[in-house]
Amino acid sequence: MNNALGGDSRQARSPGILQLNRGPVLRPSGPGGGAGGGRVGVIQTGYMRNARFEDGGGRRDYDQGGDGGYRDNRDNHNQNNNNNNNGNNFRDSRNRNNSESNSLRNRTQGGINLGPYEELFRNPLPGGVKFIDSHAHWCFTIKKLQSQGIETYRDMRNSFPEMFPPSFGGSIQVFCLPLYLKSYDHWYRKLIEGTENELWFTYGCHPNFVDDWNDDVKQGMSYSMRTANELDRLVGLGEIGLDYNRQNNNEEKKRRQRDVFKVQLEMAVRHNLPIVIHCRNDEGHGGNNQAELDCFDIMTQHVPHDWKIHRHCFRGSFSEANKWMDHFPKVAFGFTPCIGGNKDLMARDAVKQLPLEKILLETDAPYYTPAAMSNFPMESAGDKQPRKVAIPGGIALVTAHEISKLKDIPLEVVVERTRENTLKLYGIVI
Repeated sequence: MNNALGGDSRQARSPGILQLNRGPVLRPSGPGGGAGGGRVGVIQTGYMRNARFEDGGGRRDYDQGGDGGYRDNRDNHNQNNNNNNNGNNFRDSRNRNNSESNSLRNRTQGGINLGPYEELFRNPLPGGVKFIDSHAHWCFTIKKLQSQGIETYRDMRNSFPEMFPPSFGGSIQVFCLPLYLKSYDHWYRKLIEGTENELWFTYGCHPNFVDDWNDDVKQGMSYSMRTANELDRLVGLGEIGLDYNRQNNNEEKKRRQRDVFKVQLEMAVRHNLPIVIHCRNDEGHGGNNQAELDCFDIMTQHVPHDWKIHRHCFRGSFSEANKWMDHFPKVAFGFTPCIGGNKDLMARDAVKQLPLEKILLETDAPYYTPAAMSNFPMESAGDKQPRKVAIPGGIALVTAHEISKLKDIPLEVVVERTRENTLKLYGIVI
């Protein structure tokens, strides 16, 4: 699709094919192998779902038009509380000095324990290749750590340097909470200012929060996207889609999700933006795959077959992925550290069978912490039990390590190819 700037903006921003570095090969060793000598040993890994959902190249043509949360697979929560306490959400906590914040700080003294990933995080990868975390919520991470003085991206880098290995090459920040979609100026200082070539942005209302989708959110989201685009930082629309699990499992909520989903798909197509899809079935007793069926049906009706699509946090089967690839040849599938566990067997099988060119690395932080790592910071949860907070960025290297093992491909090849996939899908030029 052509934009007002002339030509296809996606193709104009495409970096083309990166040359595969042919440096020393870094392969996972066999069972019992060590981690020395430039090789990474086999690591018995998994992940922990650890945090409740918190409240939360060239420019593309973007107009002022009238168009313009998050997967709750951790704990039950009161969604309305997330969006109706704006003052609390945006209260600057730099000067907080209460016993709770001191206690939380003390829990993380000495830094995050990298466990068996120590060498992987401390040293550059062969050839100096770098990875990109294609899906993270830095905004939610900051919100969870405000009591510890974390207010900005730079604060996070300074406080947790061990989570930003030499191979870290940037991340895509996903705004999906209605309050945050319309708060560009607030997030400019925290995440946008001074992070060129480190952070890029997508905007879209998560299906968990469609009850808060209204004209005010649409207009605020339009302003945020237009302003981010002027800085060449807008790269996609999402995460959007359908979530039929738990509190969403009623027909009125499902209908509302489908309606808001269609509106945002039309926005993405109109503004020539790649789409980030969240699709989650009813995972309760007697659940079904209706969300997947509805999502695919709506996509085929509203999105051209050659569109660029990111299936976020893919946990489906290879046959499901194949159906999407047949109809949308430019789709790619994002995986999180959960593929290192024993629960998501379908996703592990999909990783084995998918071409590497169809795979993206994700952290989906602040929600997944690898089980082999410890001493993560704890969120401030009030009277609720605090949970571990995953730091975006470095954990994507754990995802790459798991993919390397599952596909029996050198780690640096996984990193370089998935980086290339991310740059190409989102049209990022570095």
